[in-house]
Amino acid sequence: MPIDETDSVSIDVTRSNTFAVTAGGGVRRDLSSRWAIRLDARMLIGPDSTRMTLRATPSVARGTPAGFIESFTNPAIQFSNDPSTGRVSSLSGAPLTSVQVFKGGVVARTIVGIAIARRF
Repeated sequence: MPIDETDSVSIDVTRSNTFAVTAGGGVRRDLSSRWAIRLDARMLIGPDSTRMTLRATPSVARGTPAGFIESFTNPAIQFSNDPSTGRVSSLSGAPLTSVQVFKGGVVARTIVGIAIARRF
């Protein structure tokens, strides 16, 4: 009794260009007449335009001879290769089309730099 069930899944990610606000500053400290240290920090804040959608298409191939397999667990799992058995596979369902699974919000990134400089 062959059972052939397949789910084709596609994930689409879209992202567009957007703006960011930058704020930051830095400090420089002379250690001697030839050496200095510098600390610089910047923060970039802006909207995250990332969107992720999912599409899933289940398919069940009819097989001969008609039959089914079921587990006796709770919850039960059931496989069937023909609806004439009166059993429907528990892993099959309606297709999903353009279900949004992620929508961006606001993103903030911080960049910190430390430098040691030598004057010639």
